[in-house]
Amino acid sequence: MIRFAGYRGTSVFSRIIRARTGPIPGIIWARYSHFSVVDLLAGREIEAWIPDGVIESDIGARHTPGTRVDLYRFREALTPEEEVFLWKTLQAEIGRAYDFKGVFGFLWIARVFGFRHCRVKWFCSELCKFAARRIGRMKRGKSPSRESPEDMSHEQELVYEDSFIVQKKGEINDHPEVLDVRVLV
Repeated sequence: MIRFAGYRGTSVFSRIIRARTGPIPGIIWARYSHFSVVDLLAGREIEAWIPDGVIESDIGARHTPGTRVDLYRFREALTPEEEVFLWKTLQAEIGRAYDFKGVFGFLWIARVFGFRHCRVKWFCSELCKFAARRIGRMKRGKSPSRESPEDMSHEQELVYEDSFIVQKKGEINDHPEVLDVRVLV
């Protein structure tokens, strides 16, 4: 069961991303600072992670305990063949470097300084949208190199499904309502 996972990060770096990618940067923050692809049945996730680049690990293993994660499914369910192809596409990218300059592409600085996408490096939402396009999904809208984590949550082909809270490495809580919502803002 493949899903896209939107992380509502709480680290300093996550807060910077959320502040800079919201509807009104610096005033109205984005909900998400990170996106990954998860295989719920296997308990695994593939993501572009700082500084390691593209990695595969247990779901939530690299994230701060207490982080809320929202799961999105495709409006039109993936076929088993599409799920396999999507996961293999992502696995083929494991080991690629993190695209530090590319992150600026969805902020604002890339437009000013002309940063271009580097095909051998990835940032999180760029990798997710690239993989979706490889299976013939998410063909409309921004190019992967301009896709922020918040933009991913607004993709017309994705539908919110559920949430969980990262507890500690490798553990999740599938009842996020038990936390004080003010912590999640």
